[in-house]
Amino acid sequence: MPITMDGDYQKILKETLKEREAGKILFVGPSGEKVWVYFLNGKVVQAISNEGKGKSEFTKVSQWKSGKCTISDITTEERRSLTKMEQQQPLPPAAKEEAKTGRLPLPSFENAQEVKLLIRGQNAKFLDLSNILLEIQKSKYSGEARITTSGKVEHILFYQGSPALSSHNKNISYSDALRLMDAPGATIDFYQLGEALSQAFLSVMDGEKVINGPANVIDINKVLEKAVKNRETGHIYVIYPENEKHYIFFYQGRPVGAYQVFRNWERIGKPFDIERAVEISYFRSRAIEPYLAKAKGPIIAGKDLQEFMRMWNDLVGDVAKKVGKKPVEKSIERHFNGKDLFVIDGISLQLPQSNHLDLNAVHGVFKEHCPEFLKEIHNIIGGKWLPDQLQEVQKGRKEILEKLSLNNIFSNIGG
Repeated sequence: MPITMDGDYQKILKETLKEREAGKILFVGPSGEKVWVYFLNGKVVQAISNEGKGKSEFTKVSQWKSGKCTISDITTEERRSLTKMEQQQPLPPAAKEEAKTGRLPLPSFENAQEVKLLIRGQNAKFLDLSNILLEIQKSKYSGEARITTSGKVEHILFYQGSPALSSHNKNISYSDALRLMDAPGATIDFYQLGEALSQAFLSVMDGEKVINGPANVIDINKVLEKAVKNRETGHIYVIYPENEKHYIFFYQGRPVGAYQVFRNWERIGKPFDIERAVEISYFRSRAIEPYLAKAKGPIIAGKDLQEFMRMWNDLVGDVAKKVGKKPVEKSIERHFNGKDLFVIDGISLQLPQSNHLDLNAVHGVFKEHCPEFLKEIHNIIGGKWLPDQLQEVQKGRKEILEKLSLNNIFSNIGG
């Protein structure tokens, strides 16, 4: 959803690049001129206006200093185009060094991807997990959720707001993620890694092993050269004495950070202590898109579902006035009892008091069983009474029904 802001353009740009991995900002000049600034992986890739594109257009934003701007997401096609532009950008310092020595230099990790700890060691019992997942989706966070229980740690990788995979499952849904986070006695950490580092971290969770062996046999420089030259995404894994482990991440040949990952994403100042190294491995990331197949579709917001349930209970109340309470109670029991997702109170359905309720599962039950219930009631009443009621119920509620994809449950009921 686009966000409109008013203020210092440089400050807004700087903060946006920190908080978002990709997007576009429409800057408006004092006379109504417009410049679109596109960014990817935390850096500006292109600036476009009606008069041209490139550095000259980007300079206008600095000259305007402040005003109103709109931040929004980029389309899939725009992302593809920006990724291609980023890949085509040269690496001048490395090219010069290679021309002189015949070898690429060790990459610098001074500008490592910033890792933000959004949730730190919180007891899952006291968290509204459904809302946390909703916020991850809405904000399109890419990062790692770490679920710690006694003697066990589970990792979930999120990409652009969707769960991609966990430690033991290569395709997970939002419901799967909720169940993992709701483990008894669990504490939750969530690290916002950004898209580039998240794609590189995929190589830790399910990477393709390229090379592995003793540090005195493997030439670390050659491994690095391959990663940079081929613009690969993945990580180099270095083991030191006393089981100290360093993870050195690359995204499309660009270094994005060196960390001790399984402590708490602690940044390493000196990742290459070759004299002390015992073992070296290189893992390449696979394409991330196939991992996201199971997590398609929106997370259901609790307030939206509650609003629908109020509407539903009002409708069922009107039905009970028409045919009597007993047949309606029997029908409600038949279609909704035993689902462990509702509290049935006579003819009303209520959600249990829980921060860990799988709202997507509740939504799925509604989508499946509401039409069955309505068809059964229509067979009892006959005529046009129920279809007319359903038409009336939908008035003024089109937005909430479309948001929940429930606008079709009232259709095909007697014409």
